[in-house]
Amino acid sequence: MHINLNQLRAFYRAAKEKSITKAAEALHVTQPAVTMQIKAFENQLNVKLFRKHGTELQLTDVGQVLYGYAKRMFKIVDEMEYVLKSYGDLTQGSLTIGTTRSFARHLMPGLLSRFQESFPRVKVFLKVGS
Repeated sequence: MHINLNQLRAFYRAAKEKSITKAAEALHVTQPAVTMQIKAFENQLNVKLFRKHGTELQLTDVGQVLYGYAKRMFKIVDEMEYVLKSYGDLTQGSLTIGTTRSFARHLMPGLLSRFQESFPRVKVFLKVGS
């Protein structure tokens, strides 16, 4: 079995919001698109993930189990995106570099000045050891 991440995301948002409409808004798609993703997911898994209680969606037992996994997974995805963005967007913050005296004296001045030209809002701290 292969889990489709778009289907899982539609399920997760609908479960989190307890509403297909709110899930669609959060995902920036139409309500029918979310409904189709969830129905396809349920068909693939051969289970019911939701039941209606008035206007509110409620998770079935298997839906609750899946929601727990999806919640953890999307938390990790969010953390991963944050970390990767910080690598690609090193425009501010601080950087600590540990180096030897010889390297600090002879090579670091040129490297640091070029770095500071490219990233003027990054504070650089140099720790020199033997």
